[in-house]
Amino acid sequence: MRLKPNRLSTDWDAFPREELRAQQVRRLREYLAREVVPFSPYYGEVFRKEGLDPRDIRDLEDLAC
Repeated sequence: MRLKPNRLSTDWDAFPREELRAQQVRRLREYLAREVVPFSPYYGEVFRKEGLDPRDIRDLEDLAC
């Protein structure tokens, strides 16, 4: 019996590094905007105080201090 492929069985090494990084940043941006900032008083305040909007994150350097 052969298992159906799923998103966890993807061969991540086959992706170009830039494409993989872009996918990671996109997912992080969506997660922050949908799950973290609206529901975490601490992170919501951090983002507001710094004038940050998760939807503006384009690469990991955008989060560097």
